[in-house]
Amino acid sequence: MVLIFSYFSNLMQSISLDGMDGIDVFERFCIRNYLLIYSSIEDYNAKVKPKRSRVVIAWLITLYHWLACILVAIASHIDDAKTYHLFGFPINMLNRRKELMILMIFSILFGCVGRTLIIIFESKLKIESLVIIKFLRSEWRGKLMSNNYRKVCLIIKIWSTYCLWVCYLMQVVLYVSLGILAIYSIKYLSHIPYHYNPLVLYFFYCFISWLTISSIYCMTFYYFLSIMYLKLRFQQVRERIEKSLSLEMLQYSIREHNEICGMNSRNNVFISYVMFMLYFIVSMAIDMEMFISIYEKTVVLKLAVISL
Repeated sequence: MVLIFSYFSNLMQSISLDGMDGIDVFERFCIRNYLLIYSSIEDYNAKVKPKRSRVVIAWLITLYHWLACILVAIASHIDDAKTYHLFGFPINMLNRRKELMILMIFSILFGCVGRTLIIIFESKLKIESLVIIKFLRSEWRGKLMSNNYRKVCLIIKIWSTYCLWVCYLMQVVLYVSLGILAIYSIKYLSHIPYHYNPLVLYFFYCFISWLTISSIYCMTFYYFLSIMYLKLRFQQVRERIEKSLSLEMLQYSIREHNEICGMNSRNNVFISYVMFMLYFIVSMAIDMEMFISIYEKTVVLKLAVISL
């Protein structure tokens, strides 16, 4: 515990008051993965109309994502070895394939719904987290005190470095696990006829898995950044009200409190959907993940499930 506390203390001291490099990393990530239909976060806050090509590509990727979710649902409903082989699912030799397919449905569904909501709310300019990023980048540092600003920088640093590397590691584990299962499926189910190379669908599902992981990463970043920022702003204004010695200071604190309440109200519109998915989709996916990781005997599948 002492080592952990010392590490985070050194990490806090290493963050400069003007260091918002993590926001740039997150912005580039969203732009590359078409989770941001605008050319930059500045264009979003300036209400610059996004390029039509970016909007079209973002929606095509989303439709592609939904198509994969529908294919997984159809294969899970039929639950037949030939169907799994036809759709390129290398899991037909596993003991808990039905449960695994349900887990895949919930995971991909979470990514599909999340990506769809992000694009819709971005087009309507209703993602308050992007406005918060604008405030944090300004010279007023989001109207945060130095110690609170350091806390926000710490969250951004952790999310834009360590959590992002965890996402990349999860993807590598999934690629390797799917590759091993695909080769095993081709070798031992060669008697089932097919008119294409199943490895083509291997790359298809690898891309789908990355779309799911990137969507979840983006949504959780929006969630934790907005919650942390608004919490610190409310704490600051409460302390200022308690220490107000003049009417002018009290009036200023009340106006700031109303401003924060407006931001919180706008933020709840998007975050409420995220919380709905966390409660009703992610919770069931975690239950199924725990069941498979305990009762499945295949080591490769255990690694793939645990990485989720």
